[in-house]
Amino acid sequence: ILSFYSNLFAYELITLVAFLVHMLKQVVACVIFWRLLSFYSFGKHLPVIFSAFATAVKARK
Repeated sequence: ILSFYSNLFAYELITLVAFLVHMLKQVVACVIFWRLLSFYSFGKHLPVIFSAFATAVKARK
Protein backbone atom coordinates (compact mmCIF):
# COMPACT_ATOMS: atom_id res chain seq x y z
CA ILE A 1 0.00 0.00 0.00
CA LEU A 2 2.85 2.36 0.89
CA SER A 3 4.52 1.98 -2.52
CA PHE A 4 1.16 2.62 -4.21
CA TYR A 5 0.78 5.89 -2.32
CA SER A 6 4.34 6.99 -3.09
CA ASN A 7 3.77 6.27 -6.79
CA LEU A 8 0.51 8.20 -6.69
CA PHE A 9 2.24 11.12 -4.96
CA ALA A 10 5.05 11.10 -7.55
CA TYR A 11 2.48 11.15 -10.37
CA GLU A 12 0.58 14.01 -8.72
CA LEU A 13 3.83 15.93 -8.24
CA ILE A 14 4.84 15.46 -11.89
CA THR A 15 1.36 16.55 -13.03
CA LEU A 16 1.50 19.60 -10.77
CA VAL A 17 4.97 20.59 -11.99
CA ALA A 18 3.91 20.16 -15.63
CA PHE A 19 0.83 22.31 -14.98
CA LEU A 20 2.90 25.02 -13.27
CA VAL A 21 5.40 25.06 -16.15
CA HIS A 22 2.49 25.35 -18.61
CA MET A 23 1.01 28.26 -16.63
CA LEU A 24 4.42 29.94 -16.45
CA LYS A 25 4.75 29.69 -20.25
CA GLN A 26 1.32 31.29 -20.63
CA VAL A 27 2.27 34.13 -18.26
CA VAL A 28 5.60 34.72 -20.02
CA ALA A 29 3.86 34.73 -23.41
CA CYS A 30 1.31 37.28 -22.14
CA VAL A 31 4.03 39.49 -20.63
CA ILE A 32 6.03 39.45 -23.88
CA PHE A 33 2.85 40.15 -25.85
CA TRP A 34 1.91 43.16 -23.68
CA ARG A 35 5.49 44.47 -23.76
CA LEU A 36 5.42 44.34 -27.56
CA LEU A 37 1.99 45.95 -27.56
CA SER A 38 3.09 48.85 -25.34
CA PHE A 39 6.35 49.13 -27.32
CA TYR A 40 4.45 49.68 -30.55
CA SER A 41 2.02 51.98 -28.66
CA PHE A 42 -1.16 50.70 -30.38
CA GLY A 43 -0.02 52.02 -33.75
CA LYS A 44 -0.47 50.59 -37.21
CA HIS A 45 1.57 47.54 -36.17
CA LEU A 46 -1.21 46.28 -33.88
CA PRO A 47 -2.86 43.88 -36.40
CA VAL A 48 0.56 42.48 -37.34
CA ILE A 49 1.48 41.83 -33.69
CA PHE A 50 -1.91 40.31 -32.99
CA SER A 51 -1.76 37.94 -35.97
CA ALA A 52 1.80 36.94 -35.04
CA PHE A 53 0.69 36.28 -31.45
CA ALA A 54 -2.32 34.25 -32.64
CA THR A 55 -0.04 32.20 -34.89
CA ALA A 56 2.35 31.58 -31.98
CA VAL A 57 -0.51 30.46 -29.75
CA LYS A 58 -1.83 28.08 -32.43
CA ALA A 59 1.67 26.68 -33.02
CA ARG A 60 2.18 26.07 -29.30
CA LYS A 61 -1.06 24.12 -28.79
